[in-house]
Amino acid sequence: MNEFVKNLTAKKKIFLRKLIIFYFFYVLLEGALRKWVLPNLATEIILVRDFLVIFIIMQGFTNKLYNFNSYLEKSALIWTVLVLFWIVLQHAFIDIPAGVSFIGFRCWVLYIWFSVLIFRIFNNFNEMNQFIDKIIYSLIPISLLVLVQHYLPPEHL
Repeated sequence: MNEFVKNLTAKKKIFLRKLIIFYFFYVLLEGALRKWVLPNLATEIILVRDFLVIFIIMQGFTNKLYNFNSYLEKSALIWTVLVLFWIVLQHAFIDIPAGVSFIGFRCWVLYIWFSVLIFRIFNNFNEMNQFIDKIIYSLIPISLLVLVQHYLPPEHL
């Protein structure tokens, strides 16, 4: 039975690894998507990205991939509580829009949990090196595109 649970967890980790790689390439192509394909849907494209991260984090929680006996998760949990407390204080004493709070929570908390999950699902350095290789190989065409676009006028397609 224990072997079955290990295989099931391994399959869930593989699924999440694929989702994270998909997320990475979505982020890479997001700028081009917003500029060339769907310029009127910039906010929606960003929301899809954020909901994808939330989905991945929720998968990590539901599949019990986080280790709450570790200082890493304990620190992330304490940080989350502190940020939520700060958001509540700001709403109580300063009139800030809810969107600002969402953006702050996204930047200060959401991507910390996402990073911890990436750390948890890549079992060894070999798997992490494969992911880093994909990042490095994608930087070559992107850097060429950035260089070309830098010298073009902003309104150029």
